[in-house]
Amino acid sequence: MMLEMTLDTTKFAKAIGKMQKESSKETKQALAKVALKIEGDAKYNIQTGARTGRIYKRGSKTHQASSKGEFPKTDTGELVSNITSEFSFSGMEVTVGSRASAPQGFLLEFGTSKIAARPWLFPTVQSNKKFMQKTFANALSDIVRKK
Repeated sequence: MMLEMTLDTTKFAKAIGKMQKESSKETKQALAKVALKIEGDAKYNIQTGARTGRIYKRGSKTHQASSKGEFPKTDTGELVSNITSEFSFSGMEVTVGSRASAPQGFLLEFGTSKIAARPWLFPTVQSNKKFMQKTFANALSDIVRKK
C-alpha cells in the first residue's frame, strides 16, 4: 500500500507574492527614514558644536575652523546646502552625500595633501547604526505582522 500526500502551494505562493509587494513598500519607507536621519544629522553636526581649529578673519567675519578629525565647521553653508539623499528610480537604493557641486564634501571627508581629514559622513553613519538596525527590524516586524 502506498501513502501519498499532495500539497497545493497556490495559497502559499500568493501569500509570498503579497508579502514581497508589502515588504518593498515597508523597505522603501525604512530606507527613506534612515537616509533622511543621516542627512539631517550630518547637517546638524556640521552646523553646531564648538571647534578647536584656528581662528581667522575673512572681511569683517571671524571664523573658527575645525581641527583634524572634527566635523567640518560651517563657513559659507555651501556644504550643508549640498548634502542630499537621492533615491533610485525603484526606491530600493539611496545615496546620501554631497553633490558634485560641493567637492569640499569629499575633500573634507578624506583630506588632501594639504588639509587633514575632517570626516562628516562616515561618523554620522556610524553613530546611526543602532537607529538603522532598529528601523529595519521594525519594518520587518511590520511586514510579518501584516501577514
